[in-house]
Amino acid sequence: MIDSPRFALVTATVLIATIVPRVDVLAQDSSQPASTATYAETIDWIKSRIAGEESDSTGIRILRTIEVEGCRVDLRRYAGRLPLVSGVFNLKDIAYIDLVDQPVGTLWTGVFLVFKTSNGEARISSGRVSSDSGQLVQRQSPLFEWHLGSVHPGDTSDLRELGNRLHDAFGHAITLCGGALKKEPF
Repeated sequence: MIDSPRFALVTATVLIATIVPRVDVLAQDSSQPASTATYAETIDWIKSRIAGEESDSTGIRILRTIEVEGCRVDLRRYAGRLPLVSGVFNLKDIAYIDLVDQPVGTLWTGVFLVFKTSNGEARISSGRVSSDSGQLVQRQSPLFEWHLGSVHPGDTSDLRELGNRLHDAFGHAITLCGGALKKEPF
């Protein structure tokens, strides 16, 4: 269905062309290990990898934004003026960050950062476009999936490298906000 959230997600994620070249920059600008970076440096680095604008294969302008106020993070993705996805959370509420490959539609493999709270606590405001109303519907949730990009089924190593770097940077920011990422027991 064309007005489904899945279609909107596929439309919004066909845009890997501008994300992949940025992976090459990662090795060039990491003069310090993450553990010595200040909070401001860490957030600036995260913003430089997440925020951006591009057009999908149909010409729709896609905008990815990140706003940070203190330890509160607001991630959003728009198609033109239509908000597609949003996630708002306090960094110290995040206990796990997973990097996941999953199908996006029938032709793509997407790479996602999945932010999770501890014990399934619904402390993340997560929003998706409703296929019924076309409006962004917010709800409290224990997790939020941020789409890094998609590729035709095949090699996702460039996106996974970016995802691993973002995982480490977010983990460092979480520590600096008084939280800590937990390790899965198995």
